[in-house]
Amino acid sequence: MGGAWERMVRTVKEVLKVVLKERAPSDETLLTVFAEAENIVNSRTLTHLSIDPQEEGCLTPNHFLVGHSGAQSPCPGGGNTSAKLRRFAQQLADRFWNRWVSEYLPTLARRTKWFDRAPPLEKGTVVVIADPTGPWNHWPKGVIVEVYPDKRGNTRMTDIRTVG
Repeated sequence: MGGAWERMVRTVKEVLKVVLKERAPSDETLLTVFAEAENIVNSRTLTHLSIDPQEEGCLTPNHFLVGHSGAQSPCPGGGNTSAKLRRFAQQLADRFWNRWVSEYLPTLARRTKWFDRAPPLEKGTVVVIADPTGPWNHWPKGVIVEVYPDKRGNTRMTDIRTVG
């Protein structure tokens, strides 16, 4: 049961190693990057999403930690931190976000299509849209409205309607 947690911790470590390898940041910058990474990881969804815009968002670890889905972006030291250091910390946090979306999220949606015949995606399926270029911790919901299968019947493309 702990395998999922261990895998997530390993992914965070791998991403941080890559993000932080080029230059040794100051303690303050490192604290900021760790806090941003913590916020990103704790803003992931724990429950199923509903496409209904009237329903509240899904449950995240931040609900248990801070009482709502997203924590404020930290900036230790406030006004004492130079703009250059804040910018550097923000760049590192942006790189963490991009790698998190591209490396961790695909592990959540592993399909056994290479081993077992998986059911194709269908109209009406609720999906989460992961956009590495979008704002952090913004997980727009959508519903599949049209599927486009290939000659073998495998779904290759879909049209998705988003809420909002």
